[in-house]
Amino acid sequence: HGVDPDEGDVSKGVAALQGIVREGLGRWEEALSLSDYLCGDEPGLLDCRLVSKLWTVYNLTESGLAKLGSPFAEIAPLTFAYLERFSGRGSWEAVFGLGREVTPGGNLDVYILRTVCQKIYGLSPELLPVIQEALARSRRGEDEDVVRAMSRPALPEMCNSEAPPTRSEEIELLVGCGRASYGDAVLDGPEFPRSAMLPECSFSASVALLLSEAGEAYRCYRADLADKPEWHKKVNAKMETPGLRLAQSQEWLDGTDNIIDTLVVKSALVGSLASARPPTMAGASKDGLDVQMAAFALLMAPAKPNGMRSFLLQKHGVDPDEGDVSKGVAALQGIVREGLGRWEEALSLSDYLCGDEPGLLDCRLVSKLWTVYNLTESGLAKLGSPFAEIAPLTFAYLERFSGRGSWEAVFGLGREVTPGGNLDVYILRTVCQKIYGLSPELLPVIQEALAKAREKSSRNHQNGAELPCGSSVDDDGLAKGSNWEIAKGIPPILSALQSQRGKKEKVRGLIKRAGSISTSRPATTSSRLLRFTPSTLYFLILEKSWWFCCLLAMIMYGLPIVVVALISIPLRFDNDTEEAEIFYNGDPPPQVIMAFRFAAANVISMGYGTVFPTSNVGYLIATLSQLSGILINVFVFAAVLAKFQSPKADVVFSDKICLFTRDGVRHLCLRVGNLRCHTLYNPSLRLFVLKEQETSEGEDFVKIVELPVALPGTISGFYNITHRIDEESPLFSLSPEDMKNPDNVMAFQVIVTALDPVYQAEVCAKCSYNSASQLELSKRFADMMVLRDGRSTIDFAKFDELQDVMRSPSSSSLYSQRSYSSRKAQTTLCL
Repeated sequence: HGVDPDEGDVSKGVAALQGIVREGLGRWEEALSLSDYLCGDEPGLLDCRLVSKLWTVYNLTESGLAKLGSPFAEIAPLTFAYLERFSGRGSWEAVFGLGREVTPGGNLDVYILRTVCQKIYGLSPELLPVIQEALARSRRGEDEDVVRAMSRPALPEMCNSEAPPTRSEEIELLVGCGRASYGDAVLDGPEFPRSAMLPECSFSASVALLLSEAGEAYRCYRADLADKPEWHKKVNAKMETPGLRLAQSQEWLDGTDNIIDTLVVKSALVGSLASARPPTMAGASKDGLDVQMAAFALLMAPAKPNGMRSFLLQKHGVDPDEGDVSKGVAALQGIVREGLGRWEEALSLSDYLCGDEPGLLDCRLVSKLWTVYNLTESGLAKLGSPFAEIAPLTFAYLERFSGRGSWEAVFGLGREVTPGGNLDVYILRTVCQKIYGLSPELLPVIQEALAKAREKSSRNHQNGAELPCGSSVDDDGLAKGSNWEIAKGIPPILSALQSQRGKKEKVRGLIKRAGSISTSRPATTSSRLLRFTPSTLYFLILEKSWWFCCLLAMIMYGLPIVVVALISIPLRFDNDTEEAEIFYNGDPPPQVIMAFRFAAANVISMGYGTVFPTSNVGYLIATLSQLSGILINVFVFAAVLAKFQSPKADVVFSDKICLFTRDGVRHLCLRVGNLRCHTLYNPSLRLFVLKEQETSEGEDFVKIVELPVALPGTISGFYNITHRIDEESPLFSLSPEDMKNPDNVMAFQVIVTALDPVYQAEVCAKCSYNSASQLELSKRFADMMVLRDGRSTIDFAKFDELQDVMRSPSSSSLYSQRSYSSRKAQTTLCL
């Protein structure tokens, strides 16, 4: 830029560069004074080339890394408005992700600045004060998730990571993972199949949390602790976790303390986090506050003698050969309670062990404390009282820390500690796997703990297969494709693609469900009066897929061709192309080939081809073949035409049925979707409840009672079928708990019929819901209406999504306004 790098007076170079930048922004102002975008009323090629670079300039200047002397919005107001305008477009959100648009208040983007600062610090460490000031300014006022984590949450994976390269380009961390279910017949049962895995090892998590809290980027490799990969031996001879490798290194470090001590020395960011000191009080140290091993000893105390039990009990001064187990249990309970007492004393002074923000000691211990919480609350290690009663400040500390962005980045979405005292299935399932292998006699305690954990956990964590962010995990898709991610920040474009893919998978699932809802009865022997007739074949063609129809047509043509060909082999034929075939091939075709040509031509085309008979018998066979061909062609053509004309419902129903309160009155609600999204007229919606009834004579039967619902005039994309449970409702006398009891309500059934104006025929579909497993209390369906570029669209990825019912609509004006505008859009589009 024409500035002498050896000029002694730095201010001259700064002034010259400020002038160059201001001059460039002046050209932007001149161009944008003519239209909204550089290329007119809509962005063009030049806009797309330059807008992201302009955004970087804005962040550099506003953060103070590149000082212009005045705010960006004052120097170039039209250019600032241009950034606001462009960042509000759908293309911006698709590329950069949600919440990264430029706002009138002049927000800064932490992702850009953190990446730039990483590079600058590597080149010019002397600029650290400027870098820290810029980062602090960009993070100021931001949500804690963005301030500390600057990352997307960890995504579940089905498989171990691929083997790491020989040499690292950045910090690499090996993390031990567990699964919510392994599909084991004893510990999981058929209702919990093998699920995806997420970080579980508390030692690995302590290192990952330290890196995340410090803002140090790293690459994460995952290993299933119950099924470790072969390459694990190369990383750690004992196949332990964690393992860490510094940037530009080939050597893997092991041992949690060794890894953390090395990071404190080698990483300036981690070193700055280590400067925060814990309180100066007795026992406020790593060893004094670490009660994880004591909790494991308490867990193993009731077990039969084994090597692990002896090691744990002896470590805490308890005789493993003591005949009275209750003495050992009491002693270990005292040790755990004493350790939690030290936590209470330390946390009475500040929110975290190291002050108002987490420090090195917090990161070392919080994941171990979380494991202790899960062991004690699940009943594996019994303390005699709830954790929150024994250590209320410590429980609040877990709540507080698990709400930070670093926690979400390491453990994934939805695994925070809640006031209700939820349990983490990933931790408990992994621990139970180990315990059951050591002490099978503890199986009843293990099964009780897992049942309690799964009961308290959300459905997402029971299956380990879904994420609120819309990511979908499957064996052939994202799970195998995402063997690693940058734990300090998955690139937003990748996150957007993953989110988009998750939505597509959800919509594909809806289509499959709609395809399984037949417009007529299933083709079974019981529905065909136990006999096969031509009408059965007709129904099969209409009900089955096109692949079935094609296979059936091939059989119908192929079978007569084979039969006729075999009968015709002894016949003599005249071949019109015999001379040509001898000329080109050297020999005439064999008799078998001639017979098959003769049969195929007569059956398919109902006439002779190049091969025709020379005897009366041959002509008779040809005539019969042509007659059969006429029948087959008529049948196939009629079946294809009928299948094209047969309307498919393309109607799908929600997975769950909800019970919630609206305006003080309980309502029962389910959702129906029309995947073709064209209008269905005169819909008939009927909702029934199936209840077991016993007469005065002792006869048991299922009573079907219709529940009145409001009917729309038409259905376009979707409709929420709602029944008001007032004094006239058959469900009025039942409490929510009674409705989930199969003895009171067996099931709900919904039937939908409507006129399809395209087919000019009626479509119909039905669905049944089990009251015990599919009725959700205090939940409502999420809003499917999305506003994009000023237009309302339906997001079918949210078709089954449920939300907690808002207790007080006035508590959030923003929510109320959004719901109101969304309802208006829904009414406009659907009705």
